[in-house]
Amino acid sequence: MTGVGPLKGKEPMETKFPFPGILSLKGEIVGQEIKETMEELEIAKKEAVTQARKAYWKLQFFCKGEKIARETIGLYRHLEQVAAIRYETGGTRYQDVIKVRIRREILEEDLNTLLEKQQNVKSKMLEILNLPPETRIGIPEDRTPPGIVPPLKGLYKLARQRRQELRRMRARVGKMERLIEMAETMILPPYTLNFSLYEDDAVTQVGTIAVKDDFPVSTRAYRGSGLPLMPWYGIEGAYLRQTRQELGALKNTLKKEEAGANTLVRNAWFRLDLANRKEALYRKSILKLSRDVLDVSTQGYEAGNVSFADVISSYSSWLDVNLAAEREVSAMGIAWADLEKAVGAPLHQGRKEERK
Repeated sequence: MTGVGPLKGKEPMETKFPFPGILSLKGEIVGQEIKETMEELEIAKKEAVTQARKAYWKLQFFCKGEKIARETIGLYRHLEQVAAIRYETGGTRYQDVIKVRIRREILEEDLNTLLEKQQNVKSKMLEILNLPPETRIGIPEDRTPPGIVPPLKGLYKLARQRRQELRRMRARVGKMERLIEMAETMILPPYTLNFSLYEDDAVTQVGTIAVKDDFPVSTRAYRGSGLPLMPWYGIEGAYLRQTRQELGALKNTLKKEEAGANTLVRNAWFRLDLANRKEALYRKSILKLSRDVLDVSTQGYEAGNVSFADVISSYSSWLDVNLAAEREVSAMGIAWADLEKAVGAPLHQGRKEERK
């Protein structure tokens, strides 16, 4: 039912945008939409990879925590035997034997908790990888996080260039700029004012048996006599002004997101630097000192030169220091994942010396 002239809502594209080169804006707008969608895809990938990396480091910590707990339980069993022998010979009280047994049983229960936490992390991995729940996940490979902290100054610039959230917003800005350019063309007059267009209906619309008049015979109340039914200039002017305001707001939002990206990078870098310093402290001095205290206390207690309170304190300290050292290793790996997520790009990762 097409007429001689274009109907409202059915205008062909060449009538809507009659000027040369304007049609290319439609393709550019689609291109910006594709960029925005691709960045959203990259954001989804980044989120999944970051979650998987963090789950890996948590699982590695729980597995190492299990090993440390089993080793400490063996030490408690040995201490319990020493306390029992000394009690039989009158060298200590029976309360000491009971205290060691209580510590050992509490640690055995903590070991069960670690095993359940391992299953929780494995379940999270299966969720990320979309694998069935009966899939078995083995012990993770023992890896060491990078032992360096990248310079903070260069990360800000890299985040502004590579962070996917910022690139997605820039694509939105580019899309809206092209929409405004199209809208500016749409408010200009077409080649014809469409004064004499009418639909090519049946011939019964003319003559004495005409159902309706060929041309309007009356003027609408809100139009002047002789004016076209379609306004000439400015019908999209209000929409155009609104879109320009929205574009300005979007650009300000982009500046806010860029400043927020700096904060995200700074916080992630701080967590990495903190974990790196604490892990180095445990690895270089505290672990060795704690082990020395444990050995000396055990030998002294067997010889009757060290009190039970001192030896049980050295055992608890040994357990806490070992778990804290492995927790900082895990925190380093998680901090690296968070930092690369904040920057939006892989970072150069140097390798440090193997931990003893």
